Amino acid sequence: MEVVIRVFGPEPGCAKCKGAEKVAAEVAQKFEGVTVKKCDVFSEEAEECGIMMTPTVMVNDLTVEVGRIPSVETLESAVKKVLGDGSE
Repeated sequence: MEVVIRVFGPEPGCAKCKGAEKVAAEVAQKFEGVTVKKCDVFSEEAEECGIMMTPTVMVNDLTVEVGRIPSVETLESAVKKVLGDGSE
């Protein structure tokens, strides 16, 4: 299963957005097949997802955090939920 952690924010990114990207990269390294995608908040993709505040962090279609940096534990839990079996 493809799992993508999407971090929505402006370009150039603000401090919170950069922090969210860092956490996302750290979590992605812990799971095989998980990737991180930086998404522009002004993109069509962001509009389709209904992004209203940055940073917004999503794992596939699951919104994990809005307006702040997610904790590593919160993001890991969301990845496990999307994977379905809770294993790494």
